[in-house]
Amino acid sequence: MAFPWQKVVQAVGDTVGPVTKIIMGNKQKKMARNLKRSDGFDYIAPELKENQDLSEQGAYSNRSFNQGVDEANLRKATAGSRYSAGLTGSAAKKLSAGASSENKYINRLQLLRQKGRNERLGRVDKLMNANVMVGNVRAANEQRFQDTKAALKGASMQNIYGGISSWGDAISNSASMFGGKKGGGMKFKSPSSFKF
Repeated sequence: MAFPWQKVVQAVGDTVGPVTKIIMGNKQKKMARNLKRSDGFDYIAPELKENQDLSEQGAYSNRSFNQGVDEANLRKATAGSRYSAGLTGSAAKKLSAGASSENKYINRLQLLRQKGRNERLGRVDKLMNANVMVGNVRAANEQRFQDTKAALKGASMQNIYGGISSWGDAISNSASMFGGKKGGGMKFKSPSSFKF
């Protein structure tokens, strides 16, 4: 036969686990409610942001990388050919050579500008790729945030309701230890049996 204090210790021990589960469940519920995207779910690698920023800087310029230098060299070369064309020959020949030189200059200048536009299209493609990569990281972060929040809520519900259920079992077992009927529940008197 067990001593009465052993029954008390066992009854208290049986209720500690369920109460702990309920407390843990409430903490998880609070964590889920207070979880923010700024809690590490909005991280984007600095390299990706730098790539995006650099791509954005060059995406809106129609000039190629060395276009200013190339245009200056073209002007010098054209000026030299104009000068040499004007040194010899008749006036008509000089005029024709000057016009030919001017046409070559315009054509080369247009080619340089076309090169700049083509490079711009390449930079726009790089920007679009960088934006897609950053967008994918943001989507993955959002999914991780939602999954974490859902996991915390699920664990919270499981711990709270599991704790309540276990606590009910512990109370029922404690009642049977102290002479009550296990599973019999508590007996209440009907209000008509009360005497005033």
